[in-house]
Amino acid sequence: MKKISLLMDYESVMINRKTTKNYHVIRRDDEEEEAPQNAAFLLKYVFETLLGWTPFMVRDYLNKDIISWLKLENAIKKIPFPPELNRDNDFFYIASYLYPQTIPYKKEKYVLAIFEREYRKEKPKYPKNFFKGAEGKENFEICFRYALSEVFFSSSNEDIYKYFSNRNTYKNFLSKYKLANPLNNYYSVPLDAIHSVLPEADKSELLYNFYFLESELRMFKWKGKVYDDKN
Repeated sequence: MKKISLLMDYESVMINRKTTKNYHVIRRDDEEEEAPQNAAFLLKYVFETLLGWTPFMVRDYLNKDIISWLKLENAIKKIPFPPELNRDNDFFYIASYLYPQTIPYKKEKYVLAIFEREYRKEKPKYPKNFFKGAEGKENFEICFRYALSEVFFSSSNEDIYKYFSNRNTYKNFLSKYKLANPLNNYYSVPLDAIHSVLPEADKSELLYNFYFLESELRMFKWKGKVYDDKN
């Protein structure tokens, strides 16, 4: 019933039978979580029923002028965009949100395009919330994994664990790729990040624990060895 009311409200706006230019994707008695669902319902109705568009036409044709002409600004605002995209320009994402099976969103492609563009700058300027929240963590891990592949493509797993257990070595890597701050948002030490982003087949609890202990002892200026190599 609420969705039917939403369609009637929208159609009233479109034929100018209301003095207001807005309609409500959620009403006072609705839950905020319903807003994206209601917005998606309305958008599909407009694209499929009124315009007769396919998902690919939504991806290719939707722009700011069409959104304004169809008075869809309120609905678009309720669609949750990933932090790497700009909701004022990247309207192709609407098609991926509405039709994920037909037009899947290739997050890694866009995250890495932004990372490649920004990290070489003296002061990178990432989109708002690019490295914040749960999606920001996913973005960081995509970028971190890419940077690892650039530098350690021929290194052994032990070399990687060892490298990131020593501040004198890993700080150069983090400085080059400007990943120190986002890493600190999600991990206590780089070794934790390494252990998280490595493929399951390459992870080693033994190496992680060994080099974690060694790094802790190094921090306290332990002069001995982590192990006894005497028989």
